[in-house]
Amino acid sequence: KGVYRAGGDIVIMVAFEDVFGLLKQATSELEPGELLTDEDFTLFQALTALEMLDPRMDTGAVQLEQETILSASQAVKLGMELTTLSPQQLAFIMTHSIKQLALWLRGNSLAETLFTNAYLHNVQAIQHPLLKTFVSSLLKTVDQLRNVAMATNVYCEEDLSLKLNGASVLSGSSLSKLLAAHQRACVELSKQQETYGDWHQAIVSSMGFLSGVLDLLKVIQTSSASSLSAPLETALSSLPGLTEAPDPGDWPSSIPPFHPHMNLHLLPCGPNRHLEVLTFTEATAWLTTELELFQTHLPITNSVTAEQLLAKLDHFRHDGGGILSNMLMAQLVLPTADVFGLVSPSKLVTATVVEFTGAWMLEPGVTLSPEAAAALNTFQELAFTAVKERALFSCMNRGRYRRKLAKYLPSLQPLHRAALSADILSESTSETKPNSKLKTNPLALYATLFTSRACVDYLMSGLELKLHGNGELLMIYWYLQYMTGWTVRCYNSAYHGLVARHDVLLAQAKKSDKKKGKGRKRRVPKAPTASAVWHLHDCIYSLACGVVAVLRAAKAAGLTSELNETYSSEGNIFNHRFGPFGTVEVPQIAYYSDFVTATELKEDTKASDLFASAHKSFEAALHSIEALRKMPSSHTVPYGYHLDAWEKVAKTNMVGSKIAQLGRYQNDQVVITFDVDAIFPIVKM
Repeated sequence: KGVYRAGGDIVIMVAFEDVFGLLKQATSELEPGELLTDEDFTLFQALTALEMLDPRMDTGAVQLEQETILSASQAVKLGMELTTLSPQQLAFIMTHSIKQLALWLRGNSLAETLFTNAYLHNVQAIQHPLLKTFVSSLLKTVDQLRNVAMATNVYCEEDLSLKLNGASVLSGSSLSKLLAAHQRACVELSKQQETYGDWHQAIVSSMGFLSGVLDLLKVIQTSSASSLSAPLETALSSLPGLTEAPDPGDWPSSIPPFHPHMNLHLLPCGPNRHLEVLTFTEATAWLTTELELFQTHLPITNSVTAEQLLAKLDHFRHDGGGILSNMLMAQLVLPTADVFGLVSPSKLVTATVVEFTGAWMLEPGVTLSPEAAAALNTFQELAFTAVKERALFSCMNRGRYRRKLAKYLPSLQPLHRAALSADILSESTSETKPNSKLKTNPLALYATLFTSRACVDYLMSGLELKLHGNGELLMIYWYLQYMTGWTVRCYNSAYHGLVARHDVLLAQAKKSDKKKGKGRKRRVPKAPTASAVWHLHDCIYSLACGVVAVLRAAKAAGLTSELNETYSSEGNIFNHRFGPFGTVEVPQIAYYSDFVTATELKEDTKASDLFASAHKSFEAALHSIEALRKMPSSHTVPYGYHLDAWEKVAKTNMVGSKIAQLGRYQNDQVVITFDVDAIFPIVKM
């Protein structure tokens, strides 16, 4: 039964139409693996369009004969206590409100969590000073969290519900004034242990937690990241003191503090997640984890470069934070946030480009023509924008991150063109190029690397999300091999540019020493070395090559019934899986069918030869992992926590490939498992 309120009356309406035949006909026309989607028709909208007539999905579908729907004014008229509350009752309201806050941030609606608290609808009527301060702060916390969520846009409707359903969250009140009043109340409360007795700790901790969160939300939107440590510490130190107060039993009035259907008449029918069954301990543990994750990965220092910032955010994203830590981090790295005011483009981008390619035109003292200088400035601005955009959606969950990457790749084409233009103009008009040996087109090389790494991330995120069937795996890993091949070649080319730059600097230092005399100690430029990220992509490339080779070998040996490629049109598959690659000029577009055609012409397509090739690739991956483990701690390695899993995958597949090379198969069919790692499988024959 669907419940609706019209003019204050309850009307029960039932209307069903059987559409099973239509759905069956529509699905019968779809090929396996096809999915009909549209950007303007999301999961949330699909669920909204269907009234499930279930309270877990349609909030209006409730058993009215068992519950009384209350409005705020009804609750007051029926005698809700507003003045005199015992310490136990205060502790109960405050601690359970913190739990409801956690439930809301975990994806449940406000209507089913915080807004079941009758006091939140009657803040002006509350006459108990401490409770009024707490409720006001809680409402302002909701208001500020909603503002951060909308500003950062790191959520989907399924992740976080921002609907207020007509309730007030004190959006017009001053955060600074309210926070000051809350902190004064905390100071007074700390002196009243005898007044609140056994419940003093729970009340103090509840107030302290809200104080820290409100202060954090104020600082994160108005100040620099260096000021975040104090409010974070306040919030985190309060959580251990939050102990669940037992139900205080009968209240002085017939109105309990939390009513499951408070103000239900304001709610439209629409999808809401089923309210989680979460203990108080689990709720506070989740809040602690979220704040600690944010604290651990704070990315801002005055010397941060683009590479370091994005690597740190990659670590943060892969640690799998929830919506709270995601939107707090995203608020820090918004393109308009102070983090990018702390670090100039020369610090964030220029230092990274010079460190990567030895771009001579960005060195101090190089004189360029006005045209070349203007082109270089355009490149720096576009590179700065690209880093800011990438930083923002690195704070999103894996699914949203992948969707953002798909739309992000086409936006990198202006960066590549600007880089090439700046390279050409600098080369032809510079009066002070240090040496003809220096790498040409270093800026274009950086832009190519930036794009190819985004392509690699797009493929790896799809594997992490388990978006591909076994029949697609060979194609997927070939594309990963192709894109990481581009990336590794970029690093290799850049390294030669760095070696040439080092030779130039060394020659200049020797020449300078001769002028200054023998008594002066010569400064020897630091020799270039392979970076951790280069070794990392070497490892990914070797693992991808190994998986491609072992799957091809299994297919050649007749062990691949579950790997049969059933798709008929690569064009459809390419558009569905790899469409973003077709929007970039560099790396150049490539097709799996061309790879298949080319490999069929080669002689080394026997199963034993392919197993041998897989063995060498997995062995190369182990060498890259060993090199990564020897890197100094100063080198930031994205995906660094995958190394143990990747090592096990490489060792297991290397041994399996060697045994299979000898024709010893343990199974009649290939078995692919992702038990060790979500990205790279263990393949058993």
